[in-house]
Amino acid sequence: KIVYYNVIKPLWFIYFIKISTMEVALMNLPNIIANLNEEYITIPSLKMFVKSKGISSKGTEAKGDYIRAISEYAGQTPENYREVSEWIDNVIKEGIKEIRILNISLDNEGELLFSNELNAQNHFNKLLSTKVPHLMGNTYSNDYDLVKVSVCKDSHGKVASFLFCRMLRYFDLKKISRGISGAIVEYPIFVDYYYEQGWLIIRYKSRSGLYDILPEKASFEEQLSHKLNVSNEVDKVFNLVRSMLHLCNTDAYS
Repeated sequence: KIVYYNVIKPLWFIYFIKISTMEVALMNLPNIIANLNEEYITIPSLKMFVKSKGISSKGTEAKGDYIRAISEYAGQTPENYREVSEWIDNVIKEGIKEIRILNISLDNEGELLFSNELNAQNHFNKLLSTKVPHLMGNTYSNDYDLVKVSVCKDSHGKVASFLFCRMLRYFDLKKISRGISGAIVEYPIFVDYYYEQGWLIIRYKSRSGLYDILPEKASFEEQLSHKLNVSNEVDKVFNLVRSMLHLCNTDAYS
């Protein structure tokens, strides 16, 4: 199993905070935020957060200035770090436009599971596969990790929400050439299941140029032979969720 950290350039993003004798975890922005070429988050969203917190961007209104300012803000206190972590989860989910919707019921075991929301939450908590319940600050691999789960009620009804993530290699197909290693990026997929109505909503980013991450000794040609299809990635997460939620079998999923 190949494991990759959120590897990022040290210029902006790594901070240690000392409070008394305690060293609080390092600041580690996800690559899909830190990389200015990624489009998961927009300048208006960055600007809105900076303005709401009274943060100075210390420069022009460029994307990099806002990201740098938010990173510095997160590095000031543990509370700021948690606040930025939650904001990143929410803003990335809100910015994803590709959605699959399916109406599918719980089987008998699933009905029993959700008859008690606290028990359901505790059950799913045991399935978490990361140390931090946020996209930021975790170690990811080639497999999907369950990062975050909540069983609650929103304006649309009772919902079980999940965040899955894995690491992929991305090649810009317009610039690809022999010997270029490509960027290592997170690939998050968000799932909401409104279990009283049976609506399953999967949010993901449709993009090309995604590949499995192979060991460093793999040749460039071998790397390019492991191209991924986003639709298949969504199918993988759907199958994980179907098993976790005890959903009825269906042929309607596509």
